[in-house]
Amino acid sequence: ADYLVCTVEGASEIEYLTAKEFFEAVKLKGRLHHIVVSKENAFNVAREILPRLKEPLMDPAIVLSYMVSRKAKELGHDLVISGDGADVAFGLLPFGRGDLRTLAIWKTIEPAEMLGMKALLPYSLPALQIWAENYVTNEQRKNKIVLRNFAKSIGIPQIVVNMKKMGWV
Repeated sequence: ADYLVCTVEGASEIEYLTAKEFFEAVKLKGRLHHIVVSKENAFNVAREILPRLKEPLMDPAIVLSYMVSRKAKELGHDLVISGDGADVAFGLLPFGRGDLRTLAIWKTIEPAEMLGMKALLPYSLPALQIWAENYVTNEQRKNKIVLRNFAKSIGIPQIVVNMKKMGWV
């Protein structure tokens, strides 16, 4: 398996270092790849993909998703698995009429489809989202208690279970 982490050039390397620490702590089999995105590269990709979108999408993460999908395809894969939806179900994002659940999944699905790939977004499944909306409290979301308890139950090392997601804390 290949695991891809995408960071922006000049930003803190903490996202990659956290992913690397997790990768090593849980002894994942496969390779960890680090994609560093420069401003120039991001603009070039945006110019390439924006005219190809089925509908306008106001989420700059679509550029990063395309770059990750492209790297996955270069590595010989035809499927991208994404964590899209986890922040709404278990993380810091509250439910409500103004949420972007529907919009968020397209930033991963459409770039993969442009490259002839499929995208799997298990955390965006409607049944899981409905369950989370009805049973996970905002306090549990704020502290990611459901995810932390699950990680602990499957043997993820405590140091990893207690990690905070960078950029959101």
